[in-house]
Amino acid sequence: MVVLASTACERPPFWEPPPDTRTFAYDGQPPSTWVARLADRSQEPWAALTAVGALAAAVREKDAPPDPRPREIRPEEEEREYQRQLPFGLRTAPTEHLVGRPAESDRVVLDGARPRLVELASDPRDELRAQALCVLGSLGPRDESERAVVRRGLGEAGRHVRLCALHAAGTSSGAGDAMGQAVRGSLGDRDSEVRSAAVGALAGLAPGSARFVSEFGAALDDPEVSIRIKAARALARIGPDARSTTSKLELRRDKARTPAEQWEMRRALEAITAEVP
Repeated sequence: MVVLASTACERPPFWEPPPDTRTFAYDGQPPSTWVARLADRSQEPWAALTAVGALAAAVREKDAPPDPRPREIRPEEEEREYQRQLPFGLRTAPTEHLVGRPAESDRVVLDGARPRLVELASDPRDELRAQALCVLGSLGPRDESERAVVRRGLGEAGRHVRLCALHAAGTSSGAGDAMGQAVRGSLGDRDSEVRSAAVGALAGLAPGSARFVSEFGAALDDPEVSIRIKAARALARIGPDARSTTSKLELRRDKARTPAEQWEMRRALEAITAEVP
């Protein structure tokens, strides 16, 4: 949800137009201004990267499906867990500086930042590469030059770079087996956040496809509840083609540690078998 800034307008509050009619902007500047600033190589890109990242994330969130879960199984601690697992580059984007609601035209404007993001994803500074990959992930990599820098990021040693590369991998359009193979390498990582991001990336690479059923089935054995839930959601989207995981889902349903985990396992079973056991 785009948060309205308290300093969005210097006029008295009763002069402010309804939120839906405000111009989509970050810190009072429209996307076109920030894209132009990002392209300006005479200045450091940090501020423009933060702004483009927040704007792109808001545009992407606009198209996100509603959460199907009942409110009672979405406790505060789960929301905190969700925030903890956000890609590093998106956690720090101060969304309180966003105003208005994005339109399709804003997506087109933000696409103008893609060439510069590809360039910054090869910067020698780890933090800058991570942030550029994260913003690219919010836009969704769509050509080979963009997918190539994402794959390179997946192989880096830096944790934050890999987390942001995994985020970008999961939003890549037209990605082939090379991307999936690169993501698979993170499924066994010792870091639970990396494993979680890898499961999410595979789910995004082939939504509803049986291509990664075995990987999602293996993730049901992960010690982290949040990762098991991600795997169950991916299997639910696959449906009957994920029947090979039914016994594991039943086991996890019966031994669920939280109401949320039990609900997700039941939902996956329902999608796969067309019945709730």
